Amino acid sequence: MSTAKKLILFIGVPLAALILVFFVIFPGIPAYVKVKLKYDHIDDTSEAFGLQTVPADFKAISTKGLAMRVPEGYELSETGSALHNEEGKTVMAILGTALYNADLSGYTEGYDPWENYRYGEKEYRSYFRAIGRDYIDPTDPDNQFLWYVRDEVKAKDCLKLRGDDLRVFMEIADSKDISYGMEDTWDIDGEGFAAVAARGKDETVKVGDYWTITLYPDSAGGKNYLIIIRNIPDDTAKQIISSIKLDK
Repeated sequence: MSTAKKLILFIGVPLAALILVFFVIFPGIPAYVKVKLKYDHIDDTSEAFGLQTVPADFKAISTKGLAMRVPEGYELSETGSALHNEEGKTVMAILGTALYNADLSGYTEGYDPWENYRYGEKEYRSYFRAIGRDYIDPTDPDNQFLWYVRDEVKAKDCLKLRGDDLRVFMEIADSKDISYGMEDTWDIDGEGFAAVAARGKDETVKVGDYWTITLYPDSAGGKNYLIIIRNIPDDTAKQIISSIKLDK
């Protein structure tokens, strides 16, 4: 055997063995490369919302269990579910937790909370075991899974995964990228609540630029408030958002 062939074998065989061991230890390397290339937002995390100073001439209003300050001249509708500006144009819709008080028992027979997921509880429990984390039920209304996906999921999480565990990760990665791609979002850590403020663009849903605030009271057992803001300048919207509190 020639010296050149001996040298190739001397270098090549250990290198191949090293690569094989590396892929055994980290079977998710191909998936890692895939999600890094495919998903622009796979490693994104939410930033804190920059609270604004609320002008002194804003007036206080209360509705649906929430309190906030809005420009003088803005008025609540009779139901308290909408806010109108001086021209009578609707600039805010407020959906309170009363939305969750209806008796839905007649509508939930046969309902499967997993129907919109590719995989079920068994696979998700296995996934969380594989990453060394307590199980979080994606179908639970307490929104823990939402916070997990938004602020914890990273591309590197898939490196040691294989089989169904890896496929569940890919489903989560896809969901995260779609969510982050639709809106710019920020977290709000309020007194007695957590909230997500989102800024959407017209090209997303073809209704014009908008803000949404989804507010989760600490003690509400998964119930939430949804506030939709349109037809208000961004600076004013940010000031209103900065003033939102639970009405005690």
